[in-house]
Amino acid sequence: MKRPLGLWASPFRLLTRRSIFTWVGILTTIAVIYFLFQFLSADILSQEVAKKAKSKLQEGLSIRKDILYEDDLKDHKEKQQHEMKILVANLNLIEAIPTKYADFLRGAGPIEAKMLLAGMKEGFFSCYGTEHRINMTRLNDDYCDCPEDGVDEPGTNACPKGRFFCRTDGRYVPSSRVNDGICDCCDGADEWGGVELSEDVKLPDPVSQRLHQVPCLNFCKS
Repeated sequence: MKRPLGLWASPFRLLTRRSIFTWVGILTTIAVIYFLFQFLSADILSQEVAKKAKSKLQEGLSIRKDILYEDDLKDHKEKQQHEMKILVANLNLIEAIPTKYADFLRGAGPIEAKMLLAGMKEGFFSCYGTEHRINMTRLNDDYCDCPEDGVDEPGTNACPKGRFFCRTDGRYVPSSRVNDGICDCCDGADEWGGVELSEDVKLPDPVSQRLHQVPCLNFCKS
């Protein structure tokens, strides 16, 4: 006795051609989606890695720039200090300059002195940023020829923007403090005129111990 063919037929033989194509399409779609997901994940991951690498590189470059800047700043500062020592040494040679020129350099700092010492050869100088030549005899004559910078009056209080260089201290004070009765430089160089405060404005002893007044004592640290 023969059994019905349908009971013994393979399950795959029961599939129609249309259903086979349908399953193939579904599997293909799933495979495409899977590979797209893998590709996009790899791309996103590579972008994140690239961002982190770029961030690390920028951080490293920033640190390197800071190191270079600090090194350059240190070298520049050391160079300035070296030049300052040389120029201050030149300033200390004022005694070797003829008396008629000695007062011209009073109160001049290293930068100003460099310019003025060079100008003495020709007998002229110029205000900063100008080409107008001024006779050296007009230096420290108590008249402000260079109101923009006061370079011509470092040793007097004639220029509002002038400044007096305390050589022993190695610092500047406003030239308005020159000969005002208060000793700003530790050696009293800014009070070269010996102008004392009037009795009605003289400072009491407790204050004068901190704020020295004419006659100036040398309180420079050795």
